[in-house]
Amino acid sequence: MEHTNLFLFENKAALDTAYPDGEVTTVPGVAYARAGENEGYTVLFNKKITNYTVTLQLQDKSGTTLGTSVTALTPNVLNGETIKYKVVAPEVENYKPRNKEEEIEISGDTSFTVVYLGLTDYTVTVHHVFSGTPITADTEVVVEDIWDESPVKVTIEPVSIPRYKAEPVTITVSGSCEYNLEYEESAYEAIDLGLPSGTKWANMNVGAEWPAGYGGYYAWGETEPNKASAYTPQNYRFYPGNDGDEYSEYNSTDNKMTLDLADDVANIVMGGDWHMPTTAQYAELLSNTTSSWTTDYNGTGVAGMIFTSNNNGNSIFFPAAGLVWVKGPEGQGEGFNIWSSSRGGYSRSAWCMYGNSNGYNRNYSNRYDGLSVRGVLGELND
Repeated sequence: MEHTNLFLFENKAALDTAYPDGEVTTVPGVAYARAGENEGYTVLFNKKITNYTVTLQLQDKSGTTLGTSVTALTPNVLNGETIKYKVVAPEVENYKPRNKEEEIEISGDTSFTVVYLGLTDYTVTVHHVFSGTPITADTEVVVEDIWDESPVKVTIEPVSIPRYKAEPVTITVSGSCEYNLEYEESAYEAIDLGLPSGTKWANMNVGAEWPAGYGGYYAWGETEPNKASAYTPQNYRFYPGNDGDEYSEYNSTDNKMTLDLADDVANIVMGGDWHMPTTAQYAELLSNTTSSWTTDYNGTGVAGMIFTSNNNGNSIFFPAAGLVWVKGPEGQGEGFNIWSSSRGGYSRSAWCMYGNSNGYNRNYSNRYDGLSVRGVLGELND
């Protein structure tokens, strides 16, 4: 039986010094082996093959332990040698790892923390500002059940603020944050038609963004537009609870014939001294202007009626916004209906002005119907 003599060295430097030449070969259970200068001798570098233990600590992003640590073994390596090891995150119920796989360098037994993300809610605190100055209370947009740190799109909706307007904005967020929604001053303008009373009419309907815009549809005496529910007596703000009774306000008991400013949507939305016109102001408008119907106002494609002053040539436009009643929208593109602030016609109605391609007139409508509103500046009693 042939014998092989083994020489052990404490480190590779000692091996290289003793045997500078020769090819290194792998020997099971040892780190290095190479043939010596004398035949029949084997030279060994005394570093054994081993396995590194990698202990995975499972935690959420706050450092809270989520479960029992997990131990993994590396493939065979030379003891003390630095290697790259790929950590694969174990599954944890109701959590997902921040990184599914991570590559680390190790040179011995190691402990490594795997960070997990849980379901959370994002809150975006919206500051409503004009030129950097808050103009109303903050609002919040809450997005629920999102993986922590995951980017999501959030739409910031403006709120109704007298004399200001803003457009919805969609942003991407990766957690709770704050956002400044910048507003512009409203484009409402007071048009001087040279009327004897000095009354000036707004250039567009309440809730519109331009003179050809329809704006909102409001029940008489209500200050929120475009009911999500139907325009019916039962959904009306002043409904008394019984179809046979008078409405709870503006009735034969309180004998109020004109809307209070607190119930006047033109004043609420436009602010200042703006208010809904009385029937007397309608009459003054009609007697001091010339009307003309158009199907394409200033190239906008919007139909409606233009009222041009007989005194100074200035004009205003009423778009054919129609109305919304019990059966839904009606007459859009065919005619306009504009509330006055004056109660009348019968106990449950109020006066309005309407017009179409055949002309215009004063009329009355159910107070729970949704009509357009136009603001005026100036006083002229019925």
